[in-house]
Amino acid sequence: MTRSFGAPVTSWQQMREAIASYATRAAEKMRRYKVAAENIFVFMHTNTFNNDPFYSNGASARFAETTNDTGEVVALSVHLGQRLWRDGFRYAKCGVMITELLPESVRQPALWGELDRERRERVWRTMDKLNATLGRGTVRILGAGPKDALWKLRAEYRSPRWTTRWEEVPKVLAR
Repeated sequence: MTRSFGAPVTSWQQMREAIASYATRAAEKMRRYKVAAENIFVFMHTNTFNNDPFYSNGASARFAETTNDTGEVVALSVHLGQRLWRDGFRYAKCGVMITELLPESVRQPALWGELDRERRERVWRTMDKLNATLGRGTVRILGAGPKDALWKLRAEYRSPRWTTRWEEVPKVLAR
């Protein structure tokens, strides 16, 4: 998941919320497609088209075992983001990319904690079902910040999405 920010991000708190939000969405998508990740990549950068000082950096890490657990994905992505963070910049974008995806069924579990893992998977799947029923972001982890955070992408001037959203297809009135 990667998005440009609606407003420049200047505090670690805002960046942490953005990274946690993107990591949560990535884990949700992995569960939907029944895959698990071995590796994660986090990046952030400033705007290259203004006169602000430029900064761009990224970092990757491997999970201890393949996972699509939101808690594990968020924890590692925020840890990587904190290593990349530098005060004094106006960040324009960040992203969380999940790589080396494997089917859930071929996951090699650790020797410990299998019961805890099953319980956590039930919690995340329940959260996914609630969000699918009640709308994305209705149930979120606390670290993802408020639904209307200033850093979120603004979409007031977005073009119509006629080819991908039924509710936006123009309606023809018969006379």
